[in-house]
Amino acid sequence: MKDMARAAAWSALAAAAALLAFGCAGSGGRTVAEFAIDTCSDAIYIPVKWRGDEHLLLLDTGASLCIFDASLRHQLGEPIGRSYVSTHSGVEAVELYRAPDLSIGEGGLNADDPVICQDLLALQTALDRRISGILGMSFARDYALQLDVDAGRLRFLTSPVPDTLAEGAPLRIELEPHRTPEMSVDIGDTSEWRPVIDTGCSTFGSIDYRRCEVLLERGVLQDVGTVRIQSPHHSRVSNLVALDTLRVGPFLHRGVVLSRSESSVLGLPFIYGYNLILDFPDYTAYMERRSPPIDTGFDNPQGMAVYGSPDGLVVSAVSRGGPSESAGVRPGDRLVAIGGERIGAPPLACLYDALRAAPNDTLEIGLLRDGETLTVEILPGKPHR
Repeated sequence: MKDMARAAAWSALAAAAALLAFGCAGSGGRTVAEFAIDTCSDAIYIPVKWRGDEHLLLLDTGASLCIFDASLRHQLGEPIGRSYVSTHSGVEAVELYRAPDLSIGEGGLNADDPVICQDLLALQTALDRRISGILGMSFARDYALQLDVDAGRLRFLTSPVPDTLAEGAPLRIELEPHRTPEMSVDIGDTSEWRPVIDTGCSTFGSIDYRRCEVLLERGVLQDVGTVRIQSPHHSRVSNLVALDTLRVGPFLHRGVVLSRSESSVLGLPFIYGYNLILDFPDYTAYMERRSPPIDTGFDNPQGMAVYGSPDGLVVSAVSRGGPSESAGVRPGDRLVAIGGERIGAPPLACLYDALRAAPNDTLEIGLLRDGETLTVEILPGKPHR
């Protein structure tokens, strides 16, 4: 994992195109394709076939269109038009191409909407993986996506899903205005928030600037520090905010830390806390909370929130009066060891599993602060409330 809210950069690339109506891909919940997923990874990768070759695409439900790397431009043919998209570096013009015929498993991935072609080198560097592009909603929206996190499987299903699969709480999702899946969420004092459920975001999530300012004025959010965001275009410093509660249907998260951004999303660490089906044609999500859940805020016995950066894992905030603050942990400290074992830059989902592993025992962590390595012992308490 490379940064806090890196995914906001590419999720916004397809925001400008007018999208067309779509139909149901089938009935009966038939499995069209199935892939292994690694919940200790900061992205979901899908192998697709195109013209007899296999290409690895990043699955991004936060992107309305599909984006291919510039190395494949010659295979896309001649441009069919131009449009304007919004990125972190501003609004820019991009060329549009006719969508290619892709296939996965036993089914085809077809889209009437155009695709974008851009140089994805910076994104590949951030991901530390060679990918051919980003698979957005224009190709995925005819299916139901089942993220069976307990089994480590991702399935493309035909819609509607049968009752035998539709377990958990059914919640309404909307696909407007950009055909990305939005869900109604209550935060803080029951203020309604509509973030995108974004498989392309490697962090818990972000909140848009306008809503953030309103909620800060009302005291629903609090500033808890800053983080450097590295996007495919440039890097910048973003503020972090914390909220006491976030409720999705019957499910409650506490002590959530979000970054401020142009968009509102909930990302993979949130998604991996659930066994989840996103039935796009039926506008329904089925959510079943995993145990133990995975959060990326203060909802852990240490009262410590951490984000991933190009330099490793960095403490973004500590709960006031919590065990980490009492032990001397400060925002900006870099984690270099847990329980005496040195760590590199594991994804946040794995880190939080480690932080939850021994909630009743003193946890020894190694920190790097101002070039100096120090060891502190945290006596865990109750999760922050």
